[in-house]
Amino acid sequence: MKKTILLAILALVIGPFFSHLSAQSALGINFNVANPQGAYAENVTRPMGVTINFLKGNQKLKGLYYGLEFGVSMYAGDEYDYDFEGKTIELSEEDCYLAYAAVVRYHFRDKKIINPYVEGRIGGISYFSTLMSNEKDFETQNKFYGSTLSYGFGGGVAISLCEQVSLDLGLTKAYGLDTNYRSVTSTDPTELKGNLDAGVKSSRTDYLNFKIGVLFGF
Repeated sequence: MKKTILLAILALVIGPFFSHLSAQSALGINFNVANPQGAYAENVTRPMGVTINFLKGNQKLKGLYYGLEFGVSMYAGDEYDYDFEGKTIELSEEDCYLAYAAVVRYHFRDKKIINPYVEGRIGGISYFSTLMSNEKDFETQNKFYGSTLSYGFGGGVAISLCEQVSLDLGLTKAYGLDTNYRSVTSTDPTELKGNLDAGVKSSRTDYLNFKIGVLFGF
């Protein structure tokens, strides 16, 4: 997924810079796997993607951090033949969402090797699909379907690897309100293939999110 690769490259480029910041600043780079809940689970497969979070420590209360998190995940995709201008071409579809949130995190044992934490978040989630092809006359298509409020609570543990780098493991329960999204499958009928206006679904967007990442700066 091109967007995921771009985020990962960005993280690798700026990560070493943040590792030299004070202990009151941090950058986290995470790989995420989500487990959809309720009606949402009937419409999407298991989303996977990356997030980057920026955290700043509270000067008065040790262990308390505020920050922002941004990321992208792909929850469905397919490759299929499509009739384009009288010839058959292969299309590649990616159904994805952007996630963005304000984060509050409290570390119980700041500066220790094993440092558990709890956190809360509130933000949004936006759904879009992309159609691509190697056919030079086919123009890549992008379509946004909807955005909605998303909030959640969770926790995890930061395991110190060296002075300013930690392994970050976490689990979050996220609650998302109703919104529209498209979710393609290999068994979809032909009339849905290649038409980003077809097969749009709607539901709440609740999920459990598992992450593993690297935290620079703590």
